[in-house]
Amino acid sequence: ALVTSALTELSASLGSRFVFAFNLYPYWDSTYRLDPGTTNSCRVAIRDATCFEPWCALPKTLQKLRAKIQNVTAGKADSELWITEMGWSSPAAAGI
Repeated sequence: ALVTSALTELSASLGSRFVFAFNLYPYWDSTYRLDPGTTNSCRVAIRDATCFEPWCALPKTLQKLRAKIQNVTAGKADSELWITEMGWSSPAAAGI
């Protein structure tokens, strides 16, 4: 709740000088699974996570982000949105 109110206040007070910036890493998405019948392959997850087609993870995530941004900016549809990083780590991160 505090984050939402802070973003609402900041975006209202700073106007067009305020930028929403996100690092998008589908690599950490816990809904992705290993390919069926394998113990070490995730080609399906990688394909979805690195794809730019409308049905893939990144465009769907951006749609959700844009909707949430509109929620905290009183419906403003043109707030600045920067994607500052995105990707799929290779080699595998030690934290997984």
